[in-house]
Amino acid sequence: MRKIIFLILFICFVNAYEYNKLLLRTQSSLYPKLILMDQNLPSHLSDKIIDFYILVTAIDRLYAIYIKKQLDRLYAKGLGGYGFHSKIVNFSTFLADKESNVDAVYVLKAKEELLKKVAKKIEGKNIYSFTYEKEDLIWGFLFNASIEKKVVIYINKSVLMHHDFEFLPQLYQMSRFIEP
Repeated sequence: MRKIIFLILFICFVNAYEYNKLLLRTQSSLYPKLILMDQNLPSHLSDKIIDFYILVTAIDRLYAIYIKKQLDRLYAKGLGGYGFHSKIVNFSTFLADKESNVDAVYVLKAKEELLKKVAKKIEGKNIYSFTYEKEDLIWGFLFNASIEKKVVIYINKSVLMHHDFEFLPQLYQMSRFIEP
């Protein structure tokens, strides 16, 4: 009986951190392109390179490696005339770093308190922020792409209003806004 309970708990634990690889591929290809839709992009970059951080907990490191490989393959020659550099960073390392030169963050699954701390750190700094899960937008992140009947882009309206982003009108037309 103990073995059965242990097996059930183990399966629940393993499945709790499962990701949809199709969604990961979709987000990996789409998120950098959304950055290019900002008409103020040159003023948000300190150099001509987009530094894209994948924020991860230790348990999800393999998924972050998968995402990084996708990004490096798709954007090896850069992105719209800009260089592109992706980096896997642990949440705690990112939060402790006082001088990070980050232009965009992509947060994978994490506890609510970590997500809130990251959102607070990037608040008002014109850092593009993306989430794996749509529900995490409420903590203060800008974008999410979800697969429903089709790919849907969600924009957190309150985050958008507190930054100096000026995206192309086409992005607003094809997106859904949330107001947490």
